[in-house]
Amino acid sequence: MSNAGRAGRIALVTALSLATPAWAHALDRQEPSLADVSDVSGELSAVSVIAFGLLPTAALGFSPAMTLRWPAVSLTFEPRVLVEVASGAPPGSALARMRRRTTLGAMSACRHEDALFVCGVFQLGVLSASPREDAALETGTPLLVTFGARGGVDWRFSRSVHLRSFLELHGTLGRPLLTVGGAEAWRAPAGALIAGVGLTWPMAPARAPRAPRTAGRGAGAQAGAE
Repeated sequence: MSNAGRAGRIALVTALSLATPAWAHALDRQEPSLADVSDVSGELSAVSVIAFGLLPTAALGFSPAMTLRWPAVSLTFEPRVLVEVASGAPPGSALARMRRRTTLGAMSACRHEDALFVCGVFQLGVLSASPREDAALETGTPLLVTFGARGGVDWRFSRSVHLRSFLELHGTLGRPLLTVGGAEAWRAPAGALIAGVGLTWPMAPARAPRAPRTAGRGAGAQAGAE
């Protein structure tokens, strides 16, 4: 065998001897991450929000949330009710004679990295308006549909409760329309901004104790011996 062939064999054996322990170590490290896929827990949240662009003026609201949480991702359902802080319209105008509110359901899928998180958020809801005085007011197109992104922080100052703050930017796909006597009084803009702050209560799942692997191996060995 030539010197080049011997050198090739030596290099191959050396590479395999170095790679095999590394592969085994990588597989050992992957086992916890595979188990974490089924490590789901729940969270309950109570959040106060302020919104711009979903009603003619700034709106305040309350948003309870229910979350399915994995170590790195989460899925959340959030009902939201928003009410205008003030009409913001000239006295006597059509908008000044309306009481307006928006009822929404929001779904979000989030990615978590330590205390930070980013999400995609979808909202579907309706705009409702009722007159403060006798007036021919009506909701032309009440359906509100938005899709956007959320970024935020979880301040984990305790195991039992977290402080959560976030900011959302939305594009408005379904734009509600308010009309007075058939004439347009207000239409939702193409974008919306929502900010929120509130508390989150993690709920750790009850886990059944795992059976030791050595017990199964011992039983199999005993059965084979018999």
